[in-house]
Amino acid sequence: MELDFSKFDQFTEGMAEFAERIGLTSEYSLQQIFPPLFMVRHTQYDDIDSFFQTFGYPYETDEDLERMPQPELDQYVAANSDYTTWEGMFGEAYALLLQKNLGL
Repeated sequence: MELDFSKFDQFTEGMAEFAERIGLTSEYSLQQIFPPLFMVRHTQYDDIDSFFQTFGYPYETDEDLERMPQPELDQYVAANSDYTTWEGMFGEAYALLLQKNLGL
C-alpha cells in the first residue's frame, strides 16, 4: 500500500510558502526537523536515523520516505513515540522547527 501524503503535502506546502515569505528556507532535512532533543523527548530513540533503521525501512531520499507503507509506519510511530501517526509526529516537529526559527 502506498502512502497518501495529500493532506500532509498541502500542509507542508503551505508552511513552506509561509517560510519563504518570511525569509526562511523551506528545505529541511529530517535531521533538522527531528533534532536529537525532540527524538529523546518523544521517542525511544536518540535520532531520526536510528528510528527508521529500527523500523526496517532506512531512507536516503524523500522518495524512500514516500514509499514506506503508511499503516505499518503509523503502527510503528504509535508503539515507539508519543504520537499515534507519522503525520502527527512530523507535523509537530515541523511546527516546532518553524517556531524556533521565528524566535517564538
